[in-house]
Amino acid sequence: MTEELEKRLESKKKPFDSFTLYSVGDLLKIDILHLVLQEIANSLRTKYPKINFMIDWFNHDGFVNNHKKKNWAYFDEKTENIEALFNKRDLSDDVYLSFFPENLDWLLRFNVDEEDQTNLRTAYCDLTFSYSDIPEIEEIIKSISLKYNKLFKIEESESYFKNIYGGN
Repeated sequence: MTEELEKRLESKKKPFDSFTLYSVGDLLKIDILHLVLQEIANSLRTKYPKINFMIDWFNHDGFVNNHKKKNWAYFDEKTENIEALFNKRDLSDDVYLSFFPENLDWLLRFNVDEEDQTNLRTAYCDLTFSYSDIPEIEEIIKSISLKYNKLFKIEESESYFKNIYGGN
């Protein structure tokens, strides 16, 4: 997380003033992650043409990181297919790739692991969003909840992030 995002989490400001849609346990596989990320990106890229990127250590050890201004082409490069998702992941445990718009209406984070013994590619994903009336987000939540209802849950953002924090 960035310093600004951490402050916003502590004070329950957007995007942490509402809920987080997140994948459940080890159920999400990389092929479904790819479909979910494509759906999210296709829904958001017009309304939010500029996005930021960070390597997110929140789940790992809570290290505060800086973000970089990027565009959707950078997102597409990281997520264009299953192999790109796997090959362009961070190799550290529980370190996510995170994207968010300049106005912080939402925060999209994802991670891909590989089980050494089985070569099973397990994926994790969460989308945190503000209370703001954002039809695109509402449609994403409805669509993902309907298509993948056993793979995703929704939880209040502050509670969710307290449960996943990897720092001291």
